[in-house]
Amino acid sequence: MENLLNYPWDYGFLLACILGLSLELGRRIGVSSKVLQHSEREEQMVAIRDGLFVLVSLLLGFSLALAAERFVERRSLLIEESISHAVLGRRFARRTYTLITSAHNGKTSGAQYRRPGLRSSKSAST
Repeated sequence: MENLLNYPWDYGFLLACILGLSLELGRRIGVSSKVLQHSEREEQMVAIRDGLFVLVSLLLGFSLALAAERFVERRSLLIEESISHAVLGRRFARRTYTLITSAHNGKTSGAQYRRPGLRSSKSAST
């Protein structure tokens, strides 16, 4: 399912545009209604603006702090997974090399390649 959250840069740009438009709309409404001419209303607007700045800064600060912790955890899990893949690859390569060299040297009987639980034709006839 396609979602806008799958494209974070586009989502951030869209949010920035919406925020800019809402700020411009609020400024124009404030200018047209002459809110800043009254000193009491101006003080209230300044208090609201400062409160919103504090709220946004706290929200941004805490979200970045939590995201940093998740990033470190994800990175450590990725490193552990890559190490386990490398170890598994080395084990597989070593095992394959051993089988190939022993088969080439003629040291391998067919017993290594038989599956356990299956009887050979000699043991079935006796």
